[in-house]
Amino acid sequence: MQHIANALAGLKVGDAITYESMTLFPLVGGGRESAGYLTLDQALAEGSAQVTEVSEQGSVPELRFLNKGDKATARANPSIDND
Repeated sequence: MQHIANALAGLKVGDAITYESMTLFPLVGGGRESAGYLTLDQALAEGSAQVTEVSEQGSVPELRFLNKGDKATARANPSIDND
C-alpha cells in the first residue's frame, strides 16, 4: 500500500480541459515509482513465473502457479493455486 500512497502523493491536479458540457482535470505526476510487483503477463514474459496443470489428469478450472522470481506477482484469477 505504501507504493500507492507514494504515487498519489506525487500527483498534482492540472489545468481544466473543457469540451461541451464536460470538464476534466488531468492528474500529472512527476516521477514513476515501481509498483513492487509484476503482473502475471510481465512475470510470464520474463520467465519468473510458471503456470501448469494441477495434475497429469488436469482440472479445467484449476491451475498451479509457481513464482520463481524475487518480486510478488499480481494474478487476476484466484483459482490458480500457489506452489
